Order: sequence, then structure tokens, then C-alpha cells
Amino acid sequence: MPVHAVPTLLPMPRVAADRRLALWLATAWALAVGASLATRSLAPLDETRYVAVAWQMWQRGDFVLPWLAGAPYSHKPPLLFWLIHAGWAVFGVVEWWPRLISPLASLAAIGLVVRLAGRLWPDDAGVPARAAVMLFASALWLLMSTATMFDILLAVFVLLGVAGLWSAATALPAARHRGWALVALAIGGGLLTKGPVVLLHLLPLMLSVRWWAPARVDGARWSVGLAAAIAAGAAIALAWAAPAGMRGGEAYRDAILWGQTSGRLVEAFAHARPWWWYLPVLPAVAFPWLLWPAGWRAGRALAAGPRDAGVRLLVAWIGSTFVALSLISGKQAQYLLPLLPAAALLLARGLGRCPPRQGQGAWPAAASMALVGVAVLGAPAWAGRVGAAPWLSGLPWWAAVAALAAALLALGERGAARLAPPALRVFPARAPWRLASAAVLFVAGLQAGVFVAAGTAYDARPMGERLGTLQRAGVALARVGLDDHGSFDFAGRLRVPLAAVEPTGLGAWFQAHPDGVALWRLPPQDDDAGRAARARQFWRGQMLVLIDATQWPAWADRAAAGPGPETARQRLR
Repeated sequence: MPVHAVPTLLPMPRVAADRRLALWLATAWALAVGASLATRSLAPLDETRYVAVAWQMWQRGDFVLPWLAGAPYSHKPPLLFWLIHAGWAVFGVVEWWPRLISPLASLAAIGLVVRLAGRLWPDDAGVPARAAVMLFASALWLLMSTATMFDILLAVFVLLGVAGLWSAATALPAARHRGWALVALAIGGGLLTKGPVVLLHLLPLMLSVRWWAPARVDGARWSVGLAAAIAAGAAIALAWAAPAGMRGGEAYRDAILWGQTSGRLVEAFAHARPWWWYLPVLPAVAFPWLLWPAGWRAGRALAAGPRDAGVRLLVAWIGSTFVALSLISGKQAQYLLPLLPAAALLLARGLGRCPPRQGQGAWPAAASMALVGVAVLGAPAWAGRVGAAPWLSGLPWWAAVAALAAALLALGERGAARLAPPALRVFPARAPWRLASAAVLFVAGLQAGVFVAAGTAYDARPMGERLGTLQRAGVALARVGLDDHGSFDFAGRLRVPLAAVEPTGLGAWFQAHPDGVALWRLPPQDDDAGRAARARQFWRGQMLVLIDATQWPAWADRAAAGPGPETARQRLR
């Protein structure tokens, strides 16, 4: 079948496979998303900050210029904020809608992976389902699929761009303009999602087309299509950036058009790490697949066999982008997310050439899950001895049970896989479905257990609701020497951001606002001072307190010393 041909009817085995995939995805998605929604709120600092930006835009009625702490916010483009606004316009201002955007984008990405797999290898009907389950069950993908952040959404546009490039290189001449239209949409959407980083994923594929395309590509026509797609994508982004830059002023304009990009590419002002930093985090990013012996055998079979055009495309995508991301100063694990679909597709293709043997388990992955389960059971004993966050000693027993059940499921049908929950025994005797089910159970259970144990340690709602009640009562609010990143703005539905006051200026602020209340940070061990405050909350390894003018005299000495810098351990806690 030519690569550009699209069958009008699916054969019966393919229909059955699609139904099984839909059932598995629905079950796994509901478990992961449901566990997240039920056990936690928006997590600081990223999720609370991004929803705070959307909230301040909503309050101002300004859907062009992002705002945070009363100033234009230049760190991210507006597409995620616009999606939040779209849901609020329909459902009202609710927390659950922003938290559903990434899960829905995850499903869209998996749909694109299934479609791309079918187009890359129409002769291998098993690749789409295998790639879909391996992508969704990758640990980092699972975690970020429930996070209100930009990376899953960026992956959607990267996949859209890759699909467009494949169409532009393989379709009949009369239909290639559709591929370039997809590329333009991907570039524009990616720029509006997370800026020029989308080009790190697409440009290498654009420039290496002669290596991966299944047939010879006309260089002149390709260059014209490429230039037109980039120009159209840039025009989509400029339709927002131009008016936003005019309204935000020169500093904001320089930041969105150059400062953010150059700062992250050359010398990161945040998350600066050495070039090799991604290598040791790969096992966690691609868990459990890097600990699956069958996956390694499939990889070797793929490397030893003929490299078709689809394999070459994925190798070019993964290799060039990974090198580029490693050379960039700023690094975070989630920056690798758009590469996981390519890795899942490549591994799924390899499994078609070297299928797992019947009864074959995944003992390295199972052993790691079991070790985590044992560690959770022993948390009350070891957490205090190593100076870990106090809440770790309260990890619930059912998180350990979930980890141990996932380990049994990963071992296979001979490893008492039937002990796993019935909802995750969709394909108990088949790999990689079985290992994927184990990974979903493991990650969802562990994530839920961590947030249940942490309680309010990562929950901005208690303090945010106190601040919101005070502000609606007409009380002036300030934050003392503390950059809260807008953490409490949405939780309290604050209409005015907290005023930033230096510790030495707090006395003067109380004189100007005798009925005002200030938010202060204390070391967690300073319990006596915390009890004397108007309200307190243990949050991210520190104690946040509210004080008013009547309490100020007792705090004057502390103001001279200041609240002290936030330590790395406090940020981690």
C-alpha cells in the first residue's frame, strides 16, 4: 500500500485492537487523573503560578497581556492561559478545569501517536497500540499528564508538526500543501505554547529530510514549502506577540521576542545544569521501559535490521533534539517530554521485529517497584533518621500496597498478576500491556500517597482562603520579604496581588495600614512564634504566618534580621 493511501475500512482485527486500546486507555487515564484530582490541589510553585496568571488576566479582562503580581508576565506565551479562560467561560471559575487541560492534551497526543504509527508503518498493525500504551505508561508522561503545565501541550504540537513533515515528504504532490499547513499550525501553536523551543524538535527534521524521507525529495520545492510554513507559523505567533509587545512596553517586548529565548539557550537564569545532566535522569524519565529486558532485545533487533524511513525519521528526531537540549544551559526533566512519543514509536516498531516471549516478565522494573513499596512501608522508621520532611513518615500503607501489587503485575502471570485490581487486568498475560498497567498503578498510587501524606504542605488553599476572606473584608495585605510567585492568588481569588514589603519597611506599612495583615515566613522549628501569630500554615518546608499591627512590636526584632533566604531543602519539601 502506498504511504499516502488511506484505507476506507478497517479490517476486523484492527477494529478489535482499537477497542482494546480504547478500553485500556480509558481505564488507565481515569485511574491516573482521578487519583490526582482526588488527592491534591494545584501544586506550587508552577501550577499555582500559571493559574494565577490566568486568574489575573481574567480579573483584568485582558486576554492579550499575561499578568502576575500586578506586572506583565513574560516567562510564558498565552495559549495555556487562553485554554483556561475558555473553560472558565463555559464552566465558571473552577479549579478542576485548568487541571484537566493536560490530561485532555495527553489523550490528543496519544491519538496523534496512533495515527502517525499507522502512517509510518501501514504493514505493522500492532505498532499503534503498543506505542500508545508505552507512551502513556512512561513515568514522566504519566506525572506530567496530570500537571497544569505546558509540556504535554507542546508535545501535541510537535507531533502535529512531525506528522505534517511526513505528509509533505510522502504525499502526492497535489496533497503536500496539507502537510505544510499542519507544520505551520504546529509552529504557530508551539510558539504560543512555550516559545521557540518547538523549533528545536522540528528544524532538524526539516533539514535532514534527504536522509529520512522514503523517496527522493525535490530540494527546491521542499525549501519553498519549509519557508512558507515557518513564515505562516511565525505569523500566527506574531498575531499575539505584536499587540502584546506594544501594550507591555519595551522591557516586556524585549523579553518575549529575545530575552527569554537567549537567556535559556546561552546561559540559563533558571535550571542551569551541565551538558550531561539528562543522562542520569533517563531511567526515571522512561520508567519502566528502560528496565524492561524485552525492550532492550527489541532495540537490538531494530538496530541490527533494516532501517526503514519511519525508523530513520525517529532516530533523527530523538538524536538531534536530545543533543540540542543537552547543549542548552537550562534543563528540566519535563523538557524531554516531546521526545517520549518518538521513543515509544521506535520501541513499538522494534517489538514488531522481536516480540516478547510468552510468560516473559520484567524483573528489573518489578524489583524497583517492590523496593519502593518496602521503602514506603518503612518510612516511619527511616524518615526521621535521615532528616527528611516530616510528612514522609506519614506515607499511607495503601501506597505501599499499590507499589507491591504493581511489582507482582509486572512479573507476569507467573508472578501472581491476578492480585492486581480487576480494572487494570485488561490484558494480564500480554506484554507490554501488562507492564504498562503495572506502571500506571505504581505511579498513580505513589503520587496519591505522597500528596495525602503531605496534607497542606503543598496545598495553597488554606492560606489562600484566609487571605481571600481578609481582602474581601477590605483588609490590606502584604507579603514580607517573600516572593510567593502568586501561589495564593487563585486559591484566595485575590482581586489585588499582595503588596511586596521589605522586612525593614513593615513598621511603616503598618502605620499606613493599621488594619492590615502581613504574610511572613518563619523556620518550621520556630513553633512558639508561629502559635503567637494570627494564623499559620506549614507549607513547603517552612511556616507561613499572618501578623497584624497589634502583633508588630513583638516582631520588630525579627524584621531587622529578615525572614532569611529560602533554602534548597525548603524548596524540595
